[in-house]
Amino acid sequence: MPPHPGPPQRPPLLTVLEQNANSFCLGPAGESTEAGRLATLVPAWLRAGADIVVTTHTAVDFSNQTRAQLLIDRVASDTARRMGLNHRSWRYRCFWAVAPTGAEQRQQRQQQQQREQEQQRGAVEGGAPAAPDVPLTWDPGGASGVMLAVRRTLLDSGIVRVQEEAISRCRSVRLISVPLTWGGHDLQIVGVYMPPGSGKEK
Repeated sequence: MPPHPGPPQRPPLLTVLEQNANSFCLGPAGESTEAGRLATLVPAWLRAGADIVVTTHTAVDFSNQTRAQLLIDRVASDTARRMGLNHRSWRYRCFWAVAPTGAEQRQQRQQQQQREQEQQRGAVEGGAPAAPDVPLTWDPGGASGVMLAVRRTLLDSGIVRVQEEAISRCRSVRLISVPLTWGGHDLQIVGVYMPPGSGKEK
């Protein structure tokens, strides 16, 4: 008889770190560089042994995606060396969704005010239609938004596979939803920034 194959191998544990960061903890843009802001974020990734990081601030401008990714890899490698870790094991592939610009945010507020006024008129006049929403198109640029980072060693080994064609982004609420597979399991990891404003804004 052939030997019993034994129980199926379990995939390595997957450590997911949620990092609540904002421009205040990273320092004013005029007083800190992108590398300096990243150096504030990345040590927590390595201390936690994070395989996946979901952070509420990208810290870098992704208008030049290649440059931004190289910068993140360099800061992560330099941080690993300082912590006595294998720098090749601590590089991350990043996915992100940037925030609306100031002009777009003003446009959203104006649209919301217009909808509320028309709803109030409609209640009095018997149902005037509300102004339609104008959707925001996704722009890969910008330095403020949410980001999801996955260790490259997991992607290269196939332990984690990201379904890039199914990633969804919503700029109006700074949200990214990333579907991936891990050890035969389908996961959906969502990063979203919740503004510290009123309940209506949230």
